[in-house]
Amino acid sequence: MVDWGLLPFLLSGVSFGLAAGLSPGPLMALVISQTLRYGLREGLKVTFAPLASDAPIILLCLFVLSRIADLGHALAWVSIFGGGFVDYLGYDSLRTSGLELGEKQTAPRSSPKAVLLNLPNPRVCLFWTTVGSAMILRGLNGPEGSVAAH
Repeated sequence: MVDWGLLPFLLSGVSFGLAAGLSPGPLMALVISQTLRYGLREGLKVTFAPLASDAPIILLCLFVLSRIADLGHALAWVSIFGGGFVDYLGYDSLRTSGLELGEKQTAPRSSPKAVLLNLPNPRVCLFWTTVGSAMILRGLNGPEGSVAAH
């Protein structure tokens, strides 16, 4: 039997996922960059990075939110680190020289780049510390805590 009480959470998750995936940002820039440099397969690898990188972020956010009330300084440091890594990736893209025939190409490393880009991404951390974790905690509270019961 289908648990219709979870339907609002499923629809919210799909909506948030599509909005995040289609919005411009560092991950979208990396998708485009890797696709143009190495082909569609490498661009697709980048799109799946949130599956690997969001799980530890979700667990960390749930842990922190259950124990700490003020996250101002922690989010500031995450934002600074994430911004620095995005700057590094931008610099790395700008210093790329033209390709010569016969020159050995470097490995694309799309998946590790994408995971490293997404882990300190302030947008991901802000979402999971505000909306995402609250939705998970509310969904875990069972029928009395779900949207359908209210």
